[in-house]
Amino acid sequence: MNALPYEDRRREGARMRKQEQRERERLEKERLLKLISKMEKKIDTLLASRYVAPMVLLNRLPHEVKAAVVQNRELTRHGNRLSSRLEELAKVISILSMWVFLQAPHEGLKPKPTMMESTLLGNEECRNTPVLAVWRPNRRRFDCLDAPWRRPYRNKDRSCPRHSQFTVFGNYSDVAQACWDTLLQELSSTVIDKIHDDLVYFYIEYGPMKTKLLRLAGMFRLKNRIVITQTTIAYDERYPMKEQESRLHGFGWTILDEIGEGITLWRQSNLFYTPVNQSRPLVLEEIGDFVHYQLQEGEPRETVIIKYHTMVENGYILQRDRLIKPKFPLLCEL
Repeated sequence: MNALPYEDRRREGARMRKQEQRERERLEKERLLKLISKMEKKIDTLLASRYVAPMVLLNRLPHEVKAAVVQNRELTRHGNRLSSRLEELAKVISILSMWVFLQAPHEGLKPKPTMMESTLLGNEECRNTPVLAVWRPNRRRFDCLDAPWRRPYRNKDRSCPRHSQFTVFGNYSDVAQACWDTLLQELSSTVIDKIHDDLVYFYIEYGPMKTKLLRLAGMFRLKNRIVITQTTIAYDERYPMKEQESRLHGFGWTILDEIGEGITLWRQSNLFYTPVNQSRPLVLEEIGDFVHYQLQEGEPRETVIIKYHTMVENGYILQRDRLIKPKFPLLCEL
């Protein structure tokens, strides 16, 4: 028998060693799988014995002790059931209480004055000097310069925001002066305090609502821009509210920018909060009386909000038509 060449013997030996290695790996795998299966069965047995053991121990107890343990366990299960039921009922009450709350009118949140404002208002000497009158318009001026255009106001559910913008043919100084003169030359307006020509506190007898509009107005002349601020005030001890009177309060500004020779960009933003009476903000039905609107049977209460917004919007449209259109042609409106 001829001997195999060296290379063939080497390959044959390598093949046999590989087969032996694979066989060892297969046997090791089978051994490990059997070990895993055995350990899993042991774990299952131990877990099962954990629940069986108390029963076995319980059966070994005296009858009186066993009865007490069983009764205690039953009371524990009953307490757990009651706790679960209590949590379910608490969730139902939480949902229904919110629904019940929304079905009836409630007093709204009262706007809180700032620390500076409350400090000035609380001091009699400050109330009788121009300090507060100067501070308010300046605060509104910085507000309007910092506020992005058409930014939504906070708490918009309790307020009435309004924005308008249009371009007119006219020098921005002339347009601003016309706006300022019209504010102070209303037939029903009366000047209360005049700190200087561009800072005036006045009131307007507003006949349709049978109320006073107390306003603090300031005009600020900047480079290529004029800002007119208005703060509508509800409470003033010099002009106390009557028994059935209600008043508006809020703030706003008008920005007049020179965008070209003889062309002015008019931008206006105003925010009116919920009207108030002597002691609190009005509820929706009272706001309806304030704007002379009575809800019909079955009509949703939210209709009053729409009427209130429409009244404010129409007021500013009439103001624009009276202030601007008769004196300066409108180029475009947004």
